[in-house]
Amino acid sequence: YSFTTKDERPAEADTKVFFQGEFGMQFPKDSLENFVDNLVKEYQKLESSTTSPAHQAPKAKILVLHNEATDKDGYDLLIKQLRSLPAQFISLSDAVGQGDINTWLQNTLNECQVVLPLLTADFYDETQNPAVSLMADIAQRNNPRKGFLVMPVMLKPVPLDGPLGALPTLRPTDKQAIMGSGKEAQYAAEIAEGLKKYIENLK
Repeated sequence: YSFTTKDERPAEADTKVFFQGEFGMQFPKDSLENFVDNLVKEYQKLESSTTSPAHQAPKAKILVLHNEATDKDGYDLLIKQLRSLPAQFISLSDAVGQGDINTWLQNTLNECQVVLPLLTADFYDETQNPAVSLMADIAQRNNPRKGFLVMPVMLKPVPLDGPLGALPTLRPTDKQAIMGSGKEAQYAAEIAEGLKKYIENLK
């Protein structure tokens, strides 16, 4: 492409590339502004891929709770494995512009079938994770047989003395932190497989 800015005068001809007379290539002109706009649109399409693939209708809504300021690396690791699931993934970033955060959380919890708290020391920072005050209630609601699974994921080393740490649905099952274990991909794949089976059995 040859890019032009808004104030640039038209060039005499489009950019042309020729290779030893064997073949020629002519690139269409495009303004830098249009190119950036299109690039943003494509990026947004990639961002929306946190929902299930187009050929699969979402069978579940999964709320992922984490400290979005410090634990994005762990979130990205898990989402990479979980994208293939027939589910819609929701995080606190989706609450932006939705009004009162506590009301949004309660409504979202009522709509979800799975809650994934990504446990780290920073997870309990209420300034970055407004769902912290609801953890006891969320843990108490855990009832996979009735369509509400709370699966805490031990992302980084953290004491498991709270209500989430006592849940039998805690992952990994060996209670080892995923990040820095050297088995990040294995743990993430195991979590994805477990969720896949659970979602497939939802009525």
